[in-house]
Amino acid sequence: MRIVHCEDFFIPDTGYQLNILARYIQSKGHENIILTSELKKMPAFLTDFFGVENIAERDQEYTRETGVQIIRVPIIKYYSGRSIYRPGHFKKLDSLNPDVAFFHGEDTYLGIRATWRLKRFPYPILFDDHMTDLASVNPLSPLFRKFYRAFVAPKINKNMLTVICTADDGFIFEHYGIDRELGPYIGFGSNLQLFHPDASNRHKTRNEFEISEDDFVVLYAGKLDEAKGGLLLAEAIKESIPSSKNLTFLIIGNTAATDGNSGYKKQVEEALMASQNRVIRFPTQPYSKLNKFFQCADAAVFPKQCSLTFFDVQACGLPVILEDDYQINIQRLQHNNGVLFKSGDVEDFRSKIAMVADMPADEFREMKKSAERFIVENYNYDTIANQYLEIVMRVAKGEKLS
Repeated sequence: MRIVHCEDFFIPDTGYQLNILARYIQSKGHENIILTSELKKMPAFLTDFFGVENIAERDQEYTRETGVQIIRVPIIKYYSGRSIYRPGHFKKLDSLNPDVAFFHGEDTYLGIRATWRLKRFPYPILFDDHMTDLASVNPLSPLFRKFYRAFVAPKINKNMLTVICTADDGFIFEHYGIDRELGPYIGFGSNLQLFHPDASNRHKTRNEFEISEDDFVVLYAGKLDEAKGGLLLAEAIKESIPSSKNLTFLIIGNTAATDGNSGYKKQVEEALMASQNRVIRFPTQPYSKLNKFFQCADAAVFPKQCSLTFFDVQACGLPVILEDDYQINIQRLQHNNGVLFKSGDVEDFRSKIAMVADMPADEFREMKKSAERFIVENYNYDTIANQYLEIVMRVAKGEKLS
């Protein structure tokens, strides 16, 4: 079976859903092609973080590793989180002769156009959804939701198109008006072949970074921008955090101006440079190299907007410290696998870091085991890929899921 994935923004050496999903499905004997946008007109807040240098070579390396082909097509611009493609995208898609086309995002410019031209496709299509209330904060959101509910959802419902939900929050049913029976839920997960506890890697990496075995290493991996709480993190660790342990903060990721706000980037950099704690920083890393950083750490923090990295650090046995502002964070930490801090509260964030660092050894060991067990039992990506593949194959055969 040939699956063509249509994705607005794709960087081959990151750990986003499609990077892993296509890799896994390819390994199960199905051909995967990723049809995505060129990066020339992408905004700086995306390209600064990920880096677009040598992108053709990086695409080729991903193809060599996985067998998944990447094809890039031009866009007019990137606006409001969506790639606006030049004419010819669907002609290119047709030329690839897919057995099924998988549009990642039913509410993207491309996803909406695909819905409207459904009858012109000689092959079946399906979507997945990545939108949440948190991600949809935008002055135009109410207007867009009304538009989608009136002009897009009726076509999805009438033609019984599948929209796989990646979050179990009912967003597309409540806000877009998509019928519930068309939206099966399949969550995210972790590549357990790469992310797992590894004592040897821990020792080797700590030696490499000159970190003592007795130090307590707190990890942050992700964007240091406003949405992810870069300044909150920097302010929390600016002053020394009282603890019985020697704390080291291992920060992986670039600062990036948010919507042209270079002042925010400067504030983050200055606060981190002024930290009284030991801070070791690395630029954004390829997905395949992140495991050694996670395996050498003791705990991980997410100042705002808990990212997909959550699954990978937990798979490595790292308890996490998350903000308490979102129900999904509260749900995820009902398994003795981390602690919550008051959203936006620097002092509470600092106190929770100290609390985890100073936790009695037996309690901390149990929390580490719980973190790993939570992922192994619920979020093994091999199992998740099989769930995706089952649905894709049914759609390819013309079956309706409802």
